Amino acid sequence: MSRLHENYRGSNKELYIEYTTVAAILSTLEITVYNEIVAYKENVQLAIKLLEETWESYLSKVKELSPNLSHDERLDVLAAQGVTENTLVTIPILEIKNMNISVDHIYQEFQTLMKQVKDGVREVQKLDFQTSKMFLDY
Repeated sequence: MSRLHENYRGSNKELYIEYTTVAAILSTLEITVYNEIVAYKENVQLAIKLLEETWESYLSKVKELSPNLSHDERLDVLAAQGVTENTLVTIPILEIKNMNISVDHIYQEFQTLMKQVKDGVREVQKLDFQTSKMFLDY
């Protein structure tokens, strides 16, 4: 028996188990990343809702505290303190949505990378099985 044959790392069964383990790890990673993306998007939607609710709460509270002022006067008082719908809601929501677009892009890149890794693993697996077959024929 040649030295190369003695050092070869496994039978078809061992290779199958090895590559099945790799596939399971990759699948687990994909599921984990996907779940994190879903959770992030849910948090984004919650943050947007909370920003909108906070603005409505501010308006309601200001109305209670200043019943003699008109709606526009109340908005002017808030604006004088730097509190506007634009600063509390519109701009933060746009920033959050931009981050969301970045996350979508990163996830697409991750999926592309995972496909490349899986394709590479399948190619190495095919070569390993061919090599293993050569040793069986040897």
